[in-house]
Amino acid sequence: MTKLPVKKVRQRKSSSKNVSNNYSLIKDVFIGAGFSYISSDNKHITVSEQTGEIDHIFMWKNVIVLCEETTGRDISHHFPKKVMYHNLISNNKIDFFKQYEIQDNSIMQAIADHYEYEDLEVRHLYYSEEKEVPRGTARNGAALEVMTKKDAKYFESLTKIIGLSAKYELLKFLKISLANVGDARLSGKGVASHFLPAFALSAKRTNYPDNFILVSLYIDPQTLLSRACVLRRDGWEDPELSYQRFIDKKKLEEMRKYLAGDGKVFINNLIVTFPCNVILKDSNGNILKRENVEGNNKVEVELKDEIATIGIIDGQHRIFAYYEGEDDYEKQIKRLRTRQSLLVTGIIFPEGYTELERIKFEAGLFLSINSNQKQVDTSLQQDLGVIIHPEQPLSIARVIVQKLFKSGSLHNIFQTSPLISDHQVATGSLAPYVVEPIIKVGGDLYNLWNDSSDKDLNNEDHRNEYIEYCYEGINNFLNMVREVVTSKWKPEKAGGILNATTIGGFIHLYGLSLKGDITINKETLSVLVSFNFKKYRSSRWAAMSNDIAVKLSA
Repeated sequence: MTKLPVKKVRQRKSSSKNVSNNYSLIKDVFIGAGFSYISSDNKHITVSEQTGEIDHIFMWKNVIVLCEETTGRDISHHFPKKVMYHNLISNNKIDFFKQYEIQDNSIMQAIADHYEYEDLEVRHLYYSEEKEVPRGTARNGAALEVMTKKDAKYFESLTKIIGLSAKYELLKFLKISLANVGDARLSGKGVASHFLPAFALSAKRTNYPDNFILVSLYIDPQTLLSRACVLRRDGWEDPELSYQRFIDKKKLEEMRKYLAGDGKVFINNLIVTFPCNVILKDSNGNILKRENVEGNNKVEVELKDEIATIGIIDGQHRIFAYYEGEDDYEKQIKRLRTRQSLLVTGIIFPEGYTELERIKFEAGLFLSINSNQKQVDTSLQQDLGVIIHPEQPLSIARVIVQKLFKSGSLHNIFQTSPLISDHQVATGSLAPYVVEPIIKVGGDLYNLWNDSSDKDLNNEDHRNEYIEYCYEGINNFLNMVREVVTSKWKPEKAGGILNATTIGGFIHLYGLSLKGDITINKETLSVLVSFNFKKYRSSRWAAMSNDIAVKLSA
């Protein structure tokens, strides 16, 4: 297929009134992942009597992404209008591309050697630089998928570190199966399967739970890169069930330098998981039933040519050191990507193992491996606890803190992701030192909720009910404080009063109010208007709330 020329993102200008004339984050994401960019400026296409234009078109093989971008602060009219237009395109795909070809034949020139319009795998994307699309609105976008700024920042960071190899995770975000990409789409045969030689051990030989199977085998880096699934904490999917650290760019550069210079493969084994429906064959090529795996069986393990079919627990840097890039080491590493083989220990889950069971197991194994290596930071330990031991008070406290920042009174004020630099706030100390003492079993808040003593936090329904009860109490209190301090309810760096200390102090004050010794309402909280918050730093939230309580009691 003819490759379209990729233009420098920062040099391109758009005539669209909704798109910035200078820098476009969404362009950086797709071009950084290896997609070609097709200029669609001022090309008005009529579909089913509806005329519109597309802000950006990105292309890789037969994958086409029709992308809308806006920098406006009011999307109430822009988003619905684009939803309507893209729904029409989705229902009249071939007609759209034929109409587009009349004005610009770039797409046809690119696909002519391999594909027809019928073969195109089309996705519709909406990105808002300034105003986040409400979740409920985004879910009603039909054909139009929404990428948030947080997600775009994540992918931008990913492309800057692992280059073109980021496209596989981007395809997963777009819900594109490799069965619909390239030759697999043309043949109609779906994804191919390969069987690799391995040795298998049953649970009785490993002390793993019943029906678990461990396999040891060698896999080339390119196969791992295209199939890897890494649930990163600051990623785009399942944030409540993600536990991996983000890739360390400096570490990866050092590893690539080693590979390009020495060329020797990394000898320590990777720890991965395989789908529970993976097929095993015996040495004669016959399908091997799980109950017949005993001792150290020589087997063949099925690997499908599909995205996110190998879960990475330990060793993501050793895999992604082989990424497809454009640095000085790429020429040497390109040769190694398919020639070398990495030693892999794979865990095959029992049939019927749920997604939640799988992630809890992986998170526990990740913690046990990494607790003896690089120090696991406080926030990560808490997030792992939410997955592994959700019934524990600290895990409940962590979930409440996350809700406050994601949808509560602190939403859109602070960013907790390190990928977005605007108004960062550390939340690691809030759960164990501020929230957990308030929500602990036997405490004032717990007793108010469980006044009949018939509820159990080991019960998921009861636990979720308690989380919502605590969240609503704390959030309502913070909203009352916000209404009192008004314009000061913004980050300290933006001229407000909010930082980790003051947030902790307000939550601690809520805990004091539960004892009934002080009267708290908007009138009494007026003392906050002239209160000197600046003298409270670091862990002095308790001192701050106690001093406020004294003023409230005066």
